[in-house]
Amino acid sequence: LDYLSAAVPREVLEELRRFGGVSTDALRRVVKGLSRLYEAVALSELDSLEKKCLGGGGCPIPVGRGGWPGLPCRSSDVVVRNLKAHGGLERNVVEGMAVEGRLFLRYRCRVEDRPGSCWGLLLSVLSSPGF
Repeated sequence: LDYLSAAVPREVLEELRRFGGVSTDALRRVVKGLSRLYEAVALSELDSLEKKCLGGGGCPIPVGRGGWPGLPCRSSDVVVRNLKAHGGLERNVVEGMAVEGRLFLRYRCRVEDRPGSCWGLLLSVLSSPGF
């Protein structure tokens, strides 16, 4: 994580080290640097996830209470259209953890149908032409 310290706010790095994911509060500050379109989409997604997953019901992602669910993604889960439509928070590749009334998010750690991580799959999609 040290190589990220120049580009990522300290709060995000501290949460990654402590919790293995990033709180919706910290992510709101990070998305302020995105284009207006992605910022609006990401903020809407964060608000929706927080409301639904911290007690409102209908949470679209797996959320553990005090720990990560640890569910895998599948290579077919990484769909460019869904990543764009949900500001990178596509439900098939994100998981949450509720701690003391706060929601933390991360990309799922493993892929069900091949070696690698969901983050690795996302990087290949994000670096593809046309994204």
